[in-house]
Amino acid sequence: MNRSSVLYWTIGDFQKDVDYFASVYENRPFTTVALIFSSISSIILLPFLLGIAWRERYGGSDVKRVVINNIIGSTVWTIIIYFMTVQPLEIFRYLFGPLPESFCFFFNVLKDTLTLQMNLLFDCVIVIRYLFIFKLKNPGAFYDGFWTAFVLAWISGFCLITQWLVHYLPGQQLLRIQFCSGIDLSNEPLQSGPKKNALMRFFITCSVLLLVAMCARIERFRRKDHIPTTWSGNQKSLFLVAIEDKFLSSYLIYLLIITNMSIGNVLVAKINSLQPYEANLYPNYLYVIVYQLISPIELVASVVLVYYAKHKKLISNLISELKE
Repeated sequence: MNRSSVLYWTIGDFQKDVDYFASVYENRPFTTVALIFSSISSIILLPFLLGIAWRERYGGSDVKRVVINNIIGSTVWTIIIYFMTVQPLEIFRYLFGPLPESFCFFFNVLKDTLTLQMNLLFDCVIVIRYLFIFKLKNPGAFYDGFWTAFVLAWISGFCLITQWLVHYLPGQQLLRIQFCSGIDLSNEPLQSGPKKNALMRFFITCSVLLLVAMCARIERFRRKDHIPTTWSGNQKSLFLVAIEDKFLSSYLIYLLIITNMSIGNVLVAKINSLQPYEANLYPNYLYVIVYQLISPIELVASVVLVYYAKHKKLISNLISELKE
């Protein structure tokens, strides 16, 4: 046996010894299928996400781009960054074993920052759409790029600062951080403070409630006999009819996002309610695999399918744009 082989087996044994959560990441058939599915799907989805971002930013032949389109584009770019950074690192952990503890800290700060940013940007889409329908007299004239940059800067800064503080300050660490490093911290004395996932769960719950409330309010407005009697009222009605298929306004997309956010919240609560010794038991590893590898793909893929189904000419427009 040559030196490289000895080194390989030494590193392999070392990782196996220090990985307390090895049973969660064992190469079971379901894990293998999930890894292949996540890897291939991430590569396939990226061009489609870039297509959505391009359409929301430039709109092809449609020049009516307002602030909500820019925020949707920013949301899509956040998802793209997630798929280019977080998802590959999740796959790397499954393939090569535990990662350094300090790296896991920054990795989870990045993951939670992007996740919270997606939620808050999506909330902005809902709120601004509500303002367009009920508050603004002439929403078609609201193109201001300043507000897009303002909203994106504040949300990005808020997410990064809060998630850094949540992970850095004393409190009960998330179990998924221990998954990343493979270190069991159950023997260490618990620090006083709330669970680290409390803030994230609060925002996700608020997002679901806001989404349901806004959709119900808009649907109630639609069902009434709304006959505009003023110039501004006619402008608003014409504008809403013109953009209805251009905004992220499909109730099917809303339903998919509500469902996936709810499932993700339940999975996070389930995982972080486990004791470290319980996580290695069947079927708890299934929750971890679904949460880390499958849920992000399923959510993004479902939204992409609905979006492209509503904009059937988008692919041909993108091909024409690339040829030019």
